[in-house]
Amino acid sequence: MMHTITIILSVLVLCSGLDNNPIRNTKYGQIRGKVTTRLPGTEVEEFLGVPYAAPPIKSLRFKRPTDPTQWDGIMNTSTIPPACPQVNWYYLSTHKPNFQLSHEDCLFMNIFVPRVKEDSLPVLLYIHGGSNKVGMGAMFDGDILSAYGKIVVVNFNYRLGILGFYADRSKGIEGNLGLLDQVKAMEWVQKNIHFFNGDPTKVTIHGHSAGAGNVGLHLVSDLTKGLYRYAILHSGSPLAFWSVSDCIPTMKSKTVPDDCQQGSSYLHDNIDFTNLLSGPVNYKLLELPGEKTPLGLVSFKPVLDGHYLTDIPDKMFQCKQVHAESVLLAMAKDEFFPKYYGSTYQRASDEGFDFDGLFTEDNADTIEKVFEEWKKNNISRYPHYAQMASDVIFFAPMVKLADMISEWMKRIYLLSFEYVSQNLTGPDWQGVPHGWDLFYVFGAPLDGHPNHVYTPRDVQVSKTTMKLFSNYVKYGYLSVDGKRQLDMYNSTTKSFNKLHYQAGKPVVSAEYNFRKPRMDFWNKYLFTEELFTCNKACNVDFRIHLFICCLLVVVTSTNEWNPIRITLYGKIRGKVTSRLSGKHVEEYLGMPYASPPIGLLRFERTVPPVKWSGIKDTISLPPACLQYGSEYIHVHREGFNQFDEDCLYMNIYVPKIKQKSLPVLLYVHGGSNIAGMGAMLDGDVLAAHGEIIVITFNYRLGIYGFYADKSKGIEGIYGLLDQLQVMKWVNQNIKYFNGDPDKVTIHGHSLGASDVGLHIVSNLTKGLFKNAIIHSGSPIAYWFLSDCIRTSRKTSFPVDCRPGTTRVNNEFSPIHNKLTNISIEMLNTGLTKDITFGTYPITIDGYYTAESPEVVYRCENNIHAESVLLVLSRDELFPYNDANLVYNEWKQSNVLPFPQVPRMHADLIFYTPMIKLADIVSRWLNKTYLLSFEYISEIPSGPLWQGVPHGWDLFYMFGIPLVGHHIHNYTARDVEVSKTTMSLLSDYVKHGYLSTPDTELTGVYDSKLRNYYKIDYNGTQTIVTSGVNFKKPYYEFWNKYLYQYEDMLCDTSTKQGTNINSGCENNVSVVKDDVKQTTINQPDLRLIPQDLGEYQAFQT
Repeated sequence: MMHTITIILSVLVLCSGLDNNPIRNTKYGQIRGKVTTRLPGTEVEEFLGVPYAAPPIKSLRFKRPTDPTQWDGIMNTSTIPPACPQVNWYYLSTHKPNFQLSHEDCLFMNIFVPRVKEDSLPVLLYIHGGSNKVGMGAMFDGDILSAYGKIVVVNFNYRLGILGFYADRSKGIEGNLGLLDQVKAMEWVQKNIHFFNGDPTKVTIHGHSAGAGNVGLHLVSDLTKGLYRYAILHSGSPLAFWSVSDCIPTMKSKTVPDDCQQGSSYLHDNIDFTNLLSGPVNYKLLELPGEKTPLGLVSFKPVLDGHYLTDIPDKMFQCKQVHAESVLLAMAKDEFFPKYYGSTYQRASDEGFDFDGLFTEDNADTIEKVFEEWKKNNISRYPHYAQMASDVIFFAPMVKLADMISEWMKRIYLLSFEYVSQNLTGPDWQGVPHGWDLFYVFGAPLDGHPNHVYTPRDVQVSKTTMKLFSNYVKYGYLSVDGKRQLDMYNSTTKSFNKLHYQAGKPVVSAEYNFRKPRMDFWNKYLFTEELFTCNKACNVDFRIHLFICCLLVVVTSTNEWNPIRITLYGKIRGKVTSRLSGKHVEEYLGMPYASPPIGLLRFERTVPPVKWSGIKDTISLPPACLQYGSEYIHVHREGFNQFDEDCLYMNIYVPKIKQKSLPVLLYVHGGSNIAGMGAMLDGDVLAAHGEIIVITFNYRLGIYGFYADKSKGIEGIYGLLDQLQVMKWVNQNIKYFNGDPDKVTIHGHSLGASDVGLHIVSNLTKGLFKNAIIHSGSPIAYWFLSDCIRTSRKTSFPVDCRPGTTRVNNEFSPIHNKLTNISIEMLNTGLTKDITFGTYPITIDGYYTAESPEVVYRCENNIHAESVLLVLSRDELFPYNDANLVYNEWKQSNVLPFPQVPRMHADLIFYTPMIKLADIVSRWLNKTYLLSFEYISEIPSGPLWQGVPHGWDLFYMFGIPLVGHHIHNYTARDVEVSKTTMSLLSDYVKHGYLSTPDTELTGVYDSKLRNYYKIDYNGTQTIVTSGVNFKKPYYEFWNKYLYQYEDMLCDTSTKQGTNINSGCENNVSVVKDDVKQTTINQPDLRLIPQDLGEYQAFQT
């Protein structure tokens, strides 16, 4: 009976999403919405008044927004929520006549979800305008745009005026609270939008007017990284004079007023703030005059608070600190707000030509003269003052922004809405005023509006407008049909796309010279200062003390946002980020740990860096080392394209916490020793969550780092020696970063794991680390070592083996000396004859490696780590579309849906050599652990059968699901798994053993049991459970063929001396091997004895 009830309830819950009162889950509780059908044929679920933050009332007034409290039962979300308190209702009445409901408890959002067949819909997050002092999210209903464009539309309220933007550091009011509300809304969307069929990796933020200025600031704030993908700035710009406080230097004036108090509002008059923190919100409070703003457009403006804004916005745009993949700037044909009576324009008394002090007296006189000239020559009926105001307030700062970011960011678009409605509300000369195009974006002509009369032609134009905007949300480019991309912006030609009506239909045409020569004129007066100096935190002629910029150089800076640290080689300046809510991380990017390996230092052992004077800025990602192609890096960091032979840099992430002497994770990236870079994965989220220091770094790759020719003095282990130099640097300097040099864990992934496997037995690394993590790789794998090195896999060696020298195929252009020019072809991966996994195999050089690694591991205890953790993903390797080879014995024993050849590759490349390594290490070292990551992402990037491919668990270890990724789509469940994974990893770094929040996981690895731990999700929570017989019987099958001579390996009667040629033995046979390197598309038969009849035949 109980089972029957459960089934009925489950069916009811499933069906509840199909009726007219749909129920959806959120992380905080369930909500019930309603269904509307204003666009015939498409239903839209509406959830109105969903709380995205706790009410900002009482003790939370003037505080950063916090998450909403969870609720029981089902919350009704079917009515428009109250607006935030504002000074008047005029602006709202133009959109929602007669709406006059407001309350300080106002942090609500409205979600519009179309009922369509498509899954994981793109999301438009709309930020309303209103000078940051009036307005609300629900001024525009999102249902028509959602239904027509097949996207999820979200709008929301944020705190306005004095409650949202007033700042006074002396009273503990940090300001920018309205912006932080917007960040909180973005975070809510990331965590919850998948419950509404939305894709958290395809979020576009769209702001209009002051909301566009806010979106512009979100483009450069560290707090918004990973929270959206594309951005629309609609009739507003962060470079406008009204966008930020006058106390912030800009391109118009780097000198700020003497009476500025940085981080506080620049007030017009002394304001009586009695009962401000706890008194009632009334009209008297809301109409306070606020800041000294030309034209009085914005009462309270964003300030440099050191949290949301950590640097000068104009400088951050100039210095390429935008974190959006694409930006669309949209505007109306005429903009501004005409003041008129009947058909006659009336200049108001406050409309002076000096724009209330916006320009100097000299410039104001010039502008006055130009105005008179324009009146004579301009044939437009639009009033000249109104044109000037629209230029200064909107057009000029928007075009300037487009000019700046299009110089280095390709996907920039400019769209001008130039269609004039057939039934104008006002005189026909006004054209398209500020904000009137928004009605077309949200589909108002399709259903009507109480303040406007629309025609069928207006409906056509609205449909085209909605196509343009919804396609941009889907693809990140302008397109009418979703296929043909419209022109991108060019700063030289001032190219733009114009939406107008021609020959009986809406038309989008490519145009040039946007508003020339007016933009050229205003540039001279609005953006007159010299450019900022990038990579310098103190570069402005300040006449006041800025808390954000320390002018005194100290050994260890107490500056909160541009911290300075010392090293043995000189001082460095970093930056502070906060991608994990409430936690800050100091980042030092591009820290040199060695001298550039160029010129005479190419093909030489790593040399420490040269000391420098002054303070070196380390706030930007360094170039990657030279490599063949950039595809591997682009999987992790889209669009990165900086490569240089001068590349030996590290990135240090230090959590800002009270605890001293933090443990350190030193991460060695993978990439077959031929590709990759340290910064493929940011370390800030892991550092913040785990409260550990995270370090990533570059090392020489491919021919530069691993090619060996003993006859020319090229030792071939330079990549390993680079890694050794990093360990030395950390040992000597990490104390200056609050790190403990005695608690260093080295962690390598893929071929980086094999490198770490060598480090834990090399005499050169003794004392430089405490624990080691070998992640999806092994130093005794066939693909890691030269075929000339003695292993238990074979007893014969190629005839062309030479001591300490890489065996190369006939296509290789020889290196005549260390200064030989390295061509792009020489960076290619297929130049060695050895059976490798696309890499230059390790040779025995006599310095770093003096003996076969397998001999070193097997024959005596050479391990100098206190603990070793081996980590694998559930399926490993890379799925191939052409994986169609079938091996009979394997197929009979394999019950997984994973295709046979990739399954075999995973065993040959990863599992078998890793389990063998665990067997060997656990013989010498008690504290050996095996961990398998078995959780499959809710939204896998590929076919479901691939499970957990090679490297995908890394994203969870570095917290990527918490901040988003350009390829992978993550859900709230993925976030929880990532948090557990990061806790496991960071606890191992801290203690040298695996543990959960409750207890230490005491099951050390036993080679007889082959016991292991696995991470997975059981339907309600992330779990860590134990298992035995890891990968049995697969391991036992392959062990017979990969390590069949292991009993002979430590036989001293056959072992030659431990010299640089000890890999080749005198009493074993030598065979000629002229076979070129085989590709990874099928197993290499040279791994398997040729007399093994069961593998003689295979099908293609």
